[in-house]
Amino acid sequence: MRQMLDKLYKGSCWFAASCIAAIALLVVGQVFLNLLDKISILLTGTAIGLTIPSYADFTGFLLAAASFFSLAYTLREGDISG
Repeated sequence: MRQMLDKLYKGSCWFAASCIAAIALLVVGQVFLNLLDKISILLTGTAIGLTIPSYADFTGFLLAAASFFSLAYTLREGDISG
């Protein structure tokens, strides 16, 4: 039973890490789209209006998921105090 739980904890930790990576990708993507928008303003005088819809909501949900799914592994490893 303990081995199964340890695998579950490690899997949830990997899922939490992938949520953090997804947050980074969303933010980098939005920054890149904002940069393209600024370049289009300089070149044509009008904005294209590129954006990732509700990216702030997505990153918030991913942060909540990462926090939740990393708790069990962190407590199991005893690294909660830093």
